[in-house]
Amino acid sequence: MEKDPETKLPKKQTIYCVDILFSSYDISKVYSEVNLRDKMKTFLIDKVNDKIFILFKTKNSAGYIDHIIKILELKSSSLIQELRVSDTDLVGRLKSDIYTFENGYIYYNNTVVKIRYDLLDKRDSLLTSDQVFDSYPDIFHLEED
Repeated sequence: MEKDPETKLPKKQTIYCVDILFSSYDISKVYSEVNLRDKMKTFLIDKVNDKIFILFKTKNSAGYIDHIIKILELKSSSLIQELRVSDTDLVGRLKSDIYTFENGYIYYNNTVVKIRYDLLDKRDSLLTSDQVFDSYPDIFHLEED
C-alpha cells in the first residue's frame, strides 16, 4: 500500500508482478486501486487464461462487511466482472492463502472450485459468485481411520 509521505495515510493499493528470469528479474505494475474504502485482501493470477482475481473487504451501506471479487484482464487491467462473494468457506480459504490455483481451478482439502471462464467471457453483468465459482466438495472418497 502506497502512503502519502506527509500524512502517512494510504493513497492507493498496488499489485506488482515479479517475473523471475534465469539471471535477472522483471517488475511490472499489474493493478492499482485508488478507492481506499475497499481494502485489498489477496489476489490470484492466472497467467494461462490472462486473468487476475482480487478479493476486497468492504463495508456496505448498512455497515456490514462484504467481500467483493474483481476479475480483470491481466494484460490490460480492464474490469471483466465484480462479484459479491457470500461463500464464507471460499473467502476464508482465499484469505488464508492455503490453496493451489492453476488454470482456472482452486484446489484445497478435498474440494475443487472451478471458475467458469465461459460465463465470464460473455461479460454478463447479472452473474453471481455462485454461478462463476462452481464448488465440488469431497472429490475423492477418503476412508476415516
